[in-house]
Amino acid sequence: MLIVPVIDLMDGKVVRAIGGKRDEYKVIDSDLCPAGNPLQFVKNLNAPVLYVADLDAIMGKKVQFKLLEEISSHADTWIDAGIKKVEEIENISEIASRVIIATETFEDYGNLKRREYKDLIISIDMYRGEIISKYFKDTFGIIKNFEKLVKGFILLDLYHVGRFSGIWDDFTRYVNITERDLIVGGGIRSKSDLFTLKNIGIHAVLVGSALHDKKIELKWEI
Repeated sequence: MLIVPVIDLMDGKVVRAIGGKRDEYKVIDSDLCPAGNPLQFVKNLNAPVLYVADLDAIMGKKVQFKLLEEISSHADTWIDAGIKKVEEIENISEIASRVIIATETFEDYGNLKRREYKDLIISIDMYRGEIISKYFKDTFGIIKNFEKLVKGFILLDLYHVGRFSGIWDDFTRYVNITERDLIVGGGIRSKSDLFTLKNIGIHAVLVGSALHDKKIELKWEI
């Protein structure tokens, strides 16, 4: 199972995400990420794969292309840049190893079904178990509708991000219905959580606060 560090970017800095309340996010200042410097953070991590969320783009501002490109020169990146339309996928795919479309922002599902995207990941964004989307309310429905078109799915509950709340769902029920990669984000508090997720068949786990607070070691595969 892959351990994938999270980089949440806001106005060129790495911020600490807690509970999905973006207006309250603060610039991180940790041993790994002094003064929220994203490139220093990337170098200190020395991880092969990074999950990067461009919060500016997700909130409707301009994509931080130059910074995303710089980060992607140091590692493979899975990038969520607030994509709304299918035609935006190609722009991000030029710099990312995996492009993420998120239920919170994506609006173009009809056109998405017209082709297969081998490097695309759908992020099923939730808040306290409820999907953030104008179009879907059922996680199983999303997986079944799109599993033949994409590389995998992120199961991300924003409420649990940064809260160290532990494993927040019975992920076995999703592992049992698809052979696509399943990636979990939010709530990781310990190495024990990582092994639990590995043992049920999760492909990768997104970690942020647990790294900065030294709750887990800098090890990228278990």
